[in-house]
Amino acid sequence: MFTEIIGYLGMILVVISLLISDAKKFRIINLIGAFLSFVFALIKGGMAPILIMNLAIVIIDIYYLLKIINSEKD
Repeated sequence: MFTEIIGYLGMILVVISLLISDAKKFRIINLIGAFLSFVFALIKGGMAPILIMNLAIVIIDIYYLLKIINSEKD
C-alpha cells in the first residue's frame, strides 16, 4: 500500500507540475514527482524504462534548477 502511495503521489506531482507556468516552481514540483516515480519503479523492480526516464527527468530538472538559481544570483 505504501509503495502505491509513493507511485500515485509521484504521478500526481508530475501532472500538477505541467500546469505551473513559473519555471522554478515547475522544476521543483517536477523533480519531486519524478524522484518519487523513480523510487516507486525501483521498489517494484524490473521497470527499466520507467527508471531510466524518471532518472533522466531528475537530472534534467536539477540541471535547469541550478541554471535558474545561478541566474537569480546575477
